[in-house]
Amino acid sequence: MAPRSFGSLSFDECIVPADQMIGKPGHGFKIAGEILEQYRVTVGAAATGFARRARNAALSWARSRRLSTGTVWDMQMTKSKFADSEVALTGSALLIAQAAWEIDQQIRGYGKHSSIAKLFATEQAQRIIDDAVQIFGAAGIVKDTVPERLYRQIRSLRIYEGTSEIQRLIIAGCLQNPEIG
Repeated sequence: MAPRSFGSLSFDECIVPADQMIGKPGHGFKIAGEILEQYRVTVGAAATGFARRARNAALSWARSRRLSTGTVWDMQMTKSKFADSEVALTGSALLIAQAAWEIDQQIRGYGKHSSIAKLFATEQAQRIIDDAVQIFGAAGIVKDTVPERLYRQIRSLRIYEGTSEIQRLIIAGCLQNPEIG
């Protein structure tokens, strides 16, 4: 389901010269955590791109797909799905922009907003892509169509850089301890 294969690395008896180390010895987990906080924004941005692609494909399909009473676009439920998608895409983009700005400005506690942006963007992208599959109907589950590919691919983004459940724990932790977020 992932857009690409996962790999693994193994370092046995590996010696890293002192001038090649990133950070201080014993601080690797902290550095890795900071990198995850930054990468969460990129995962949210990718999810938003996936969702926008699905929305655009569904919009084109809905406008051209003929029914006995008009087009798929003419149905009130269809327009409602597109309105909700537009709200979600705008919200995702704004949350991602805010978190990215905070990272660029090195604002203390940006991790909370990177988790919020990642969680919101990936969850909304899942919904938007699912709606696109519904709008396409049976054509949306045909192998290698835009909605089918995106439906498979979006799932992994809800896991990368921490699952949605982990993002909720991080956000709640920031609320519990205002000093970290």
